[in-house]
Amino acid sequence: MLLRILLKVPEKSNLLVLKNWLNLNGRLMKSIRVFYWGFVTSGRMFSRFPNLIDADLILGSVIVINIQKKWNPSLGCEFGAFCIDSDVSLPNNLDLVPVSEVDLGLQSLCSKYTNLQRLVVANCSEIGLLNVADGCSTMQELVLHCCDDQVLRGIAEFKNLQILKLVGTVGVAAVVCKWWWSDIGLSILAQGCKRLVKLELRGSK
Repeated sequence: MLLRILLKVPEKSNLLVLKNWLNLNGRLMKSIRVFYWGFVTSGRMFSRFPNLIDADLILGSVIVINIQKKWNPSLGCEFGAFCIDSDVSLPNNLDLVPVSEVDLGLQSLCSKYTNLQRLVVANCSEIGLLNVADGCSTMQELVLHCCDDQVLRGIAEFKNLQILKLVGTVGVAAVVCKWWWSDIGLSILAQGCKRLVKLELRGSK
C-alpha cells in the first residue's frame, strides 16, 4: 500500500515522505541491538531512536576486525548475519572496545535514555555503571559481560534492579574465566540491590 502511494507522488516528495516515516518509526522503537559502537558514541543512535527502554550493546562491544578468525562457530556464537544471544559467554580471545570508550558511550546513553529499563553491555568500568545507575533510576534488568569485583560496586547502586545476569568468557578448548567475580563482590552487590529477585552467574571464580 505504501509503495502504491509513493509511486503517485513526485520524487522529491517521496524522499520527504520516507524521511518522515523513518522518524516516526524510530520514535516508536522501544528496543535496539547495536552492532557498531560508533553508532552510540556518534550520537546517531539517540537522534534516530529517541525513546528506547531496552538497549543491547553486546555486539557493538566487540571489535569486528578478524572476528571470524577469532570466533569459533562450534561455540554456537556467530557474528554478522547471525544472532548472538545476550546471555552467551564471549570467547576470551576477542578484542573488545576499550573500557574508556565503553564508559563514554554509557555516559551519553544514560543522559539521553533516562527511562532505560534493560541494558546489555561488556567491558565497562565501575564509573561507567555508576553513571548509568545515576541517570537511569528505572533500570530493571542488567546483563553484564566481562566484569570483576570492582565493577560490581557500580551495580550495587542500581536501587530498582530486579534481574542481573553476570557473564564471564569461555576458552576455545575448555572453560576459562578471563574476567571473574568472587563472594566479596557478590556481598557488596547484595547490600545495594535490595529489590533483586533473579541473579544468574556464568563463569565465576
